[in-house]
Amino acid sequence: QTLLWQDAYLPWQRQRFGEATRAARYSATRGDPEPLRDGVNRPVGADAHAWVGAVGDALTLSWDAPRPLSTLTLIADSALDKRLWRIYSRVPLEQFAPPDVLLRRFTIEVDDGTGWRVHHTCVHNHQRLVRVPLNQTLRGVRLRCDATWGSDAVRLYALYVDE
Repeated sequence: QTLLWQDAYLPWQRQRFGEATRAARYSATRGDPEPLRDGVNRPVGADAHAWVGAVGDALTLSWDAPRPLSTLTLIADSALDKRLWRIYSRVPLEQFAPPDVLLRRFTIEVDDGTGWRVHHTCVHNHQRLVRVPLNQTLRGVRLRCDATWGSDAVRLYALYVDE
């Protein structure tokens, strides 16, 4: 489970989530958010194991009562299913850029029972695995997908919280 938490891929092993993630009500402005906690954080065969939305969409995790949360984790599509050829060359090549499908800009909003407020904004993400410290007692957490590196579609493989 430690390796899966660090986004390693172990065939036939699913990541297990804590009580806060299992008890959360997941909702999305578009699409089915349940694959975000199926424990498989990349496409396998014909199953995408992902939530697919669009730039501007949001995902919300909510609970009936406030609960202490330490971290929000998201795993974004980084085009692991595509081959990226890099070769050694003495001739200058085009600059390497993050995949166009990778989530570039996002906003985390939180609800502590008094209403939603912005907790964190990331404007230049280049990582597949992102952890955002929360360290507060909350009734809800929302991820707003503000931009990718070029794609209109947003694909996430996981979105979960730790207590």
